[in-house]
Amino acid sequence: MKKIALIMDGWKRWFTFAWPAGILQRIRQTGEEVSLYIFNSSGGWSCDEEYNTGEYNIYRLPNLREFDGIILDLNNIGYPKVREDVIRRAKESGVPVISIANEIEDFYYVGINNEKAMRMMIEHLYEKHGCKKYWFVMGPEDNYENVKRIAALRAYMDEKQLTYSESDFYCESFEYQCGVNGFEKLLETHDKGRLPQAIICGNDNIAVGVCEAATAHGYQVPKDFCVTGFDNFDKAAYYEPRISTISHIRENVGIACVDLFLHIWKGEKPDRFYYTDTEGIFWDSCGCMPGEVPDQAEYLKGQVMYGIETARFEDEVFSLEYELLKCNTVREMMYCIPQCIPSLKCDAMYLILDSHMDTYKE
Repeated sequence: MKKIALIMDGWKRWFTFAWPAGILQRIRQTGEEVSLYIFNSSGGWSCDEEYNTGEYNIYRLPNLREFDGIILDLNNIGYPKVREDVIRRAKESGVPVISIANEIEDFYYVGINNEKAMRMMIEHLYEKHGCKKYWFVMGPEDNYENVKRIAALRAYMDEKQLTYSESDFYCESFEYQCGVNGFEKLLETHDKGRLPQAIICGNDNIAVGVCEAATAHGYQVPKDFCVTGFDNFDKAAYYEPRISTISHIRENVGIACVDLFLHIWKGEKPDRFYYTDTEGIFWDSCGCMPGEVPDQAEYLKGQVMYGIETARFEDEVFSLEYELLKCNTVREMMYCIPQCIPSLKCDAMYLILDSHMDTYKE
């Protein structure tokens, strides 16, 4: 039986389901005897530093030498020391390590080819819509994927001899507010009479923020300028105007990780970089008219049901936490937890307790 450790940090409070979903899908397809161990933290969303430290301590739980492969998704960790410690321990394990969407020395890389994907977007704007003047509202300056995307944009403009300056770029985060702040800043920096022909954004969140800020100033997309995103989130398809974007199936990253390990375990020497596919989706925000229109009614129904199920799940978790706080002994906890397992839809639940808890056993 092979063992894979997946070490990841949530996007704020949200768990990244795509990676384990793809990994488990591929394991089932191959019929290989492989177990997946997930060590997930939500250490980046709270303002309580001590809480975040406690969250990140889960990374110290596994002995990584006991695994046959390690997968790291460290892109959401906001604490450099935590990230560096995980990388150090992974290197010292002596087992093959895959880094998702981030190039780390000595590790394999699985993810999209960001340079190729972003080139696809600016090439479409240049060739199809004749755009030559751009603004760029991008993600964090030190983010690997953001760096690669900006490099691709600069390379393409240099190749086509398009003029640009540092004042055409705004970098902040991958959040909606970055789009609002970026548009406001670029509008303030440039003469309002010299708007760009297109604003290229680091992702769909940013693109929606740009569109909202532009609307507040009386501009219309794509009448006054095109706007593009990246990632093909739901908001790209269901926002008005629909956002032209780059699509990639995230589950394919997990599938690729398993395939890479299978090659390594067989003694093969695969390439260090393993890229998953991307596709350009060109919609209203750049002036294109797609042949297929997303089903708005079905999407809204799904969102309503998701909200209902999420609220119910959170109520059940709060109930579990409340009941556990009333327990005075480990034995009482043992009786309390199984009562909540059916509603949480899990096969089993385990508590990892300090050895001093033995003192409180009846």
